[in-house]
Amino acid sequence: MTAARQSLPEPLRIALAQYDDWSGRFLAEETERNTVRTPLYHYTDASGLKGILESGQFWYSHYLHLNDPSELDYGIGLLKELVRELERNNDGRAQLLFECVCDLARRENFQDVLDFYITCFSRKFDDLGQWRAYADNGRGYAIGISPSAFEVQPPPSDGAPSEFLGAVHYRPEDIRHRHLEALESGQRTLLTAANCNPEAFANPMIGKSFLSELARSMLASPIIWNCLTAKHRAYEQEDEVRQIILGQPKDLEHVVMTRIRQGSLVPYIPMQFDLRHPGKLSAIVVGPAAPPDAEVGVRRLLDHLGIADVPVLRSQIPYRV
Repeated sequence: MTAARQSLPEPLRIALAQYDDWSGRFLAEETERNTVRTPLYHYTDASGLKGILESGQFWYSHYLHLNDPSELDYGIGLLKELVRELERNNDGRAQLLFECVCDLARRENFQDVLDFYITCFSRKFDDLGQWRAYADNGRGYAIGISPSAFEVQPPPSDGAPSEFLGAVHYRPEDIRHRHLEALESGQRTLLTAANCNPEAFANPMIGKSFLSELARSMLASPIIWNCLTAKHRAYEQEDEVRQIILGQPKDLEHVVMTRIRQGSLVPYIPMQFDLRHPGKLSAIVVGPAAPPDAEVGVRRLLDHLGIADVPVLRSQIPYRV
């Protein structure tokens, strides 16, 4: 609990705790909706395939180094657009809350407080756009991961970061609806607290502190989550599901590593997936422009690593580099 929250009168601390309870239920429902029931696929080149299978790891890249340059900003933009539309019909106190949330929802305001690392999967195992973009222009591979690899795990006790799984939303109306749920819950919390505790809100400093704490809670969860699982509709064909690590920079710094990609230094976090365990891999799909003997090479690699009974398939897309 922050010092600012601790200094609030008890009824207002209880109101904030009630919002946190709603937020927890919201994210629990998201987790249930995002339960993986069919294999997910990770598109990569030959080097990525070898490295992932040998290490059993996926690398979670810092969100600023993903392929979409508008990561996070797109969801924040839809949030601010929605708030502007709501201001015509809102209670003035609610509008102050929403404006506070929007003011906090800027990279420069939280980049020292929260950080995000992401690895991406797709429900599609044979998608031409992803072969081109992520798998060496069709010469690479799609690694199929079984649903059992994505089962919800209890929070780690060894200092390892927690992971969260979320399906990406592409339709603006869906993203706005998710934001609206968070805004309406925050509004209910504020108005109930203000109407039930007028003597506390008569003190402007207490009212301002409560507003600020509530806005921070709304941003941290679920609004940031909504933004991290929102992408422009142009990427809709990717049908992406992403695994996300969220945390304070100081708590993640001991696990963050750096690699070089296309001349740039890219921060990442390696996470173990135990891919050699029976049943974790569902298939390896060979790209449409891979060499004719690529399947033989994949099977040789799997045999060398002691990974048995994994189908090796070839893309059915007619494509020549």
